[in-house]
Amino acid sequence: MSTPSPPSSPRARFQLLSDIHLELPPPPADRGKPIIFTRPQPAPSASRLKCISRFIPSGWLNSITKPEGSPATAHPPPIPPTQDMSYEIFPIPKTSAPYLLLAGDIGNLSHYQQYLAFLRIQAEKFNHIYLVLGNHEFYHLPGGHAEGLALAAQLEKELNGKLTVLSRKRVDFVDEGLTVLGCTLWSRITEMQKERINGAVSDFRGWIKGEWGVEEHNRECERDIEWLKSQLNEIEEEDKEGRGMMAERWGMGKDRSGKSKWKVLVATHHSPTYWKCSKPQHEGRGFSSAFCTELLFTGNPNEGYSKATSDALVNWKGSEKIAAWAFGHTHFCTDYIWSGESVPLQEGEPSQPIDDTNSRKVRIVANQRGYWISSEDNRFDPGFVLEV
Repeated sequence: MSTPSPPSSPRARFQLLSDIHLELPPPPADRGKPIIFTRPQPAPSASRLKCISRFIPSGWLNSITKPEGSPATAHPPPIPPTQDMSYEIFPIPKTSAPYLLLAGDIGNLSHYQQYLAFLRIQAEKFNHIYLVLGNHEFYHLPGGHAEGLALAAQLEKELNGKLTVLSRKRVDFVDEGLTVLGCTLWSRITEMQKERINGAVSDFRGWIKGEWGVEEHNRECERDIEWLKSQLNEIEEEDKEGRGMMAERWGMGKDRSGKSKWKVLVATHHSPTYWKCSKPQHEGRGFSSAFCTELLFTGNPNEGYSKATSDALVNWKGSEKIAAWAFGHTHFCTDYIWSGESVPLQEGEPSQPIDDTNSRKVRIVANQRGYWISSEDNRFDPGFVLEV
């Protein structure tokens, strides 16, 4: 007697947004284009200052004018809590997606009450909210990174079961045959870029307080990577052994093909690759390892893609279950399929799979608003829905 095929799993639907930066005042009504006060950037011209002075608090505006020759920074300066922030007025339209996935840099947890108010508004629209912590979530807290984690846990309690903070956390969607793995994925800052990043990126200039520097940042990166590897390994073992509800319903041997139908969505703030994760003019530049860690390919653009690394996703046990990877932080919207190539391909170049049996396809996706102070449009869509 043949084994019947299980019913096809419904696709999980997430409304995906990141890098909204609600700590900034809203743009004036006549500006519909979001984004980007990108890294690194010179002081605004006199005409630009005059243009934006009508809606930027004067103290903040003064702080971004730097003496000639001073180093550019990778982020704008902080804005104190005022009625001009965007937490309670930023519009997130309700779509058909039951879940809201926020991939970090939503605002500052130092604005705790405003951040909570924003989440409560969203909790009325969505069945559940999933929040990845970005680096901006930790800005200006006296207790630094540790205080940010504690405040994020407090948000979960105050939302009464409507919020899950994805800080090295696994969530199983049994009906959809999907596991979500979420963490910040602090980037791996390279030795080559360390000095420049340490002097220019706000994370290391006192905005994340306490004992936080490049070394602490890199340690957290390694912990995030090891956590992701361990979770994928555990999922693979559960699947092979038929342990748990996910394996029982969607695991190996449940249909004639013998293949597992168990899918994984990874959600991080920092990018898992340098490839197509930011504007082309920024790829491989002096700040890039503050924003990305190369996990998809062997090597990275700063050291050469031919350099082998055990961190390449193809070497992770269970990684073939990853159907999509959502991220933020780079202020760039992207959506493409990675097919397991050993090196990134140039336009028109044929695929070069790791081996002939490779059939993995991972959707790499980001929907990032970014800093809106530039007139440049990055295709951010507040109603973007990710189906997995």
